[in-house]
Amino acid sequence: MKIYFELFLLACVVFACGGRNTSSNVEAPGRKKTAKDKVLETGADVLQDKRPLKSLDMYLDGFHFYNGNMQGQMEAHHYCHPINNDCIQCVIFDGNGSDAKIMGVEYIVSEQLFKSLPLEERKLWHSHRHEVKSGSLIAPGIPEIVEHELMEKLVSTYGKTFHT
Repeated sequence: MKIYFELFLLACVVFACGGRNTSSNVEAPGRKKTAKDKVLETGADVLQDKRPLKSLDMYLDGFHFYNGNMQGQMEAHHYCHPINNDCIQCVIFDGNGSDAKIMGVEYIVSEQLFKSLPLEERKLWHSHRHEVKSGSLIAPGIPEIVEHELMEKLVSTYGKTFHT
């Protein structure tokens, strides 16, 4: 029975619609794309394999605080791939629309893996307990029961984030 629930959970995460869109609030410097640029991008989109991007099958939306400033926060859209049962890798965007900009990466590890790290390394990681318990980390677009199960797994994890 457990395997069926896990398969259901995986299917819901993979096929989730994501919820409402959040536009990027960052205006990138530089000149506008030319028609030639757009044609080249379209060709690349059709012809090139994007297997690593297709593996980003989990969507989490949360808030990150600025280091040293709990008053400053930013919405962080995580597109993640569970590498195994103890490690998840995420690309973080400032929105979830086609204009979203990459703003970092986050590695998420189980409590067991976290405890195996050297003490100096552990100082660079943060617990997800507060994010999950407070509701500031969500998985938009999936059924509530599935989101609850996912949060049950994430509540005891730790993350290391690199903002760019």
